[in-house]
Amino acid sequence: MNELLSDSTISTLSKNIATELANRNRPCSMELSMLLRSKNNGFLSKYCQELYSIIRLRIETDGFLQSLVKYDKSLSCSVMRNLNDLDEVAYDICRYIVEKNRKTIDDYVEHIQDKSLCKELDLELNKDFLVSLADENIELKKHGIFYKDSILIYPHQFFRRYYNSNFVNLPSLLQKSYNDGLDVSIKVDPFRKCSKKYYSDILELDHWYGPAFSEELLMSKNRNIKRKVHFSIGIYCFCYDAKYTVFRTKMMDTGLREFMI
Repeated sequence: MNELLSDSTISTLSKNIATELANRNRPCSMELSMLLRSKNNGFLSKYCQELYSIIRLRIETDGFLQSLVKYDKSLSCSVMRNLNDLDEVAYDICRYIVEKNRKTIDDYVEHIQDKSLCKELDLELNKDFLVSLADENIELKKHGIFYKDSILIYPHQFFRRYYNSNFVNLPSLLQKSYNDGLDVSIKVDPFRKCSKKYYSDILELDHWYGPAFSEELLMSKNRNIKRKVHFSIGIYCFCYDAKYTVFRTKMMDTGLREFMI
């Protein structure tokens, strides 16, 4: 595995893929799978398919899989589970290598005062390295920031729940505060920038405990429902277009049934 990680071609491809997925705010785990199967001629699809082809050839080298399973426990489990499907093993290795090249919390801590992207875009920073929402060149969205109506940048990664989830409601709360007349500034992600066309309003994949939603549930008096986890179905990714509306129910107490959207 160390040989793979140190290979210059593999290193360059995986870093480029990880960077571009982050720029587009896309999760590697599902997006990579689609890009590998895509007939799109975009550069990102080509990078993914080239990386996959290299890894797929390496798998057939004598002793490769044996050395691989000793390298990382989680990767070993995935490899052992898919030994009868080397195509799937190659995909798991690609995903692992790309994930290894994602920016970490330490990267963001080390660059907490990094002004290079803001200087490149000519964004004015205050003494705390924040950008004012009064800047006429920026437009704060739910999951990103439009710059001059053509470039997509992002609020700082530390706005994200658990570091790698979506921004939830924080940008909306900041925008509302600004609209209400308050002086509001925001920290900008120092690493991520891409075309505005890759922006999308997204909702995270739902999961909830309790009974699956149904019309009968609205009138049900049964409070002794077996605990079970339900996931959204029919969605190809961890995030999806906001045109979908998902209703879910929570049994908060014996007298109130709350529905969330």
